[in-house]
Amino acid sequence: MEFASFVKEYIRSGDYSMNWLENVKNEITPLFKSRLKYLLNGSTFIIVTDTKRTWFKEYFLANINSKDTRPFLPFVSIDFIGINPNDDIGSTNDLLSLMFPNGYIFFYIGDSFDTRLNLVKSKNDSFIWLFDDNLSNSLYLSSNDNEADIKLITLFKLFDACVDSVIFSRVNL
Repeated sequence: MEFASFVKEYIRSGDYSMNWLENVKNEITPLFKSRLKYLLNGSTFIIVTDTKRTWFKEYFLANINSKDTRPFLPFVSIDFIGINPNDDIGSTNDLLSLMFPNGYIFFYIGDSFDTRLNLVKSKNDSFIWLFDDNLSNSLYLSSNDNEADIKLITLFKLFDACVDSVIFSRVNL
């Protein structure tokens, strides 16, 4: 199955909380597809959030590896590895390259005003879910949306399903 078809079918088969994804599936599909290739190549995803989305980082990390049916996946919090995202960007990236010889990408969830985004933007392949601002190759979300937290959870569910489909070769990237 093609990846785009999988995403479309998954969204349409979901409950009402997935309906909003129909409007952004053309943005999400290439973004998810391109970043999941890094996962298949053994790269580590380093989760970085603004302070308002710390809850989501904890939710994501608690759930991404909770399945017994798939191997442990390389998702870590930048806080867990002891890196201060506000330190010198070049030195931080050098250190992370040594720590993760198979590669790494940043996965940022937050607004554009957080200084941690500067580190994330230092790598062109970062996976960014950005609130209240547009960046190329990122997903736009609104912090004024009353359902923003629910949307983050539905995005996680879609991403998690996409991870399964890719790892178990149910879709073609």
